[in-house]
Amino acid sequence: MVIWLVLAFIQKPFVVCSLPAVASIVQEIGGNKVEVLSILQGVENPHTFSLRPGDLKKLEKANLIFIIGLHMEDWLPEGILKEKGYSLSDSLGIKGNPHIWLSIKYTEKIAEEVEKGLVKIMPKDSTYFKRRLVVFKSMVKSIKISDCLKHRKVVTMFPAFDYLLKDVDLENIYTVINVPGKRPSPRRISKAIDIIKKNRVTAIVSNPFNDFGISDAIVKETGVKVIILLPQVGMEEGIDTQIGLLKENIRRLVDGLCG
Repeated sequence: MVIWLVLAFIQKPFVVCSLPAVASIVQEIGGNKVEVLSILQGVENPHTFSLRPGDLKKLEKANLIFIIGLHMEDWLPEGILKEKGYSLSDSLGIKGNPHIWLSIKYTEKIAEEVEKGLVKIMPKDSTYFKRRLVVFKSMVKSIKISDCLKHRKVVTMFPAFDYLLKDVDLENIYTVINVPGKRPSPRRISKAIDIIKKNRVTAIVSNPFNDFGISDAIVKETGVKVIILLPQVGMEEGIDTQIGLLKENIRRLVDGLCG
């Protein structure tokens, strides 16, 4: 009884993640050895997010903070990040596009970095984390990609899914909104319409966030489909894991391009 009470009150390391997708991966690798929390929730946009009053307390309590980096989390305090932060993009040597969590390939690499980060704060549990990493990577590798997607051309509204499109051999020939939160010029929109018509593109890839009504205008001019992919775990009911997010986005691509 005494031993049970002692174990019950042993506090697990508290790991905070900037995004729910990363938190999902940390939970897969950390299992019952860690307490995991995401600052953002699924419906929130990291490009426009601001910290809530209670978020700072959570960050101060954290033993480790996983972030994407590349200015994805400019809303996080630099001082806390210097002390506890683990930048996944820095560790992986990624430059430019920060949306690595939406990629099958980089999901595996993120998991490897998560395992390294957890081992640093809990070296005695390294075997446990390595074993769970192997299981998680096998789950990622089991994700099926339809051959019907290969070598098709699409236009994207945002650069969020560039890595995923590359994973499934889709060619993104133009991105309409290339600066987050900034409406593109009429010339850029007109160019997108011309490219769609010239290349006989059948679909544009977008996400649920605000695109200033541009996708509707493009559809009116060209008749293309709009494929809405999910940029975050938890954005819709039932999509509550990283594996589930990847599978759902691939399913939507197949339905939109091959159906």
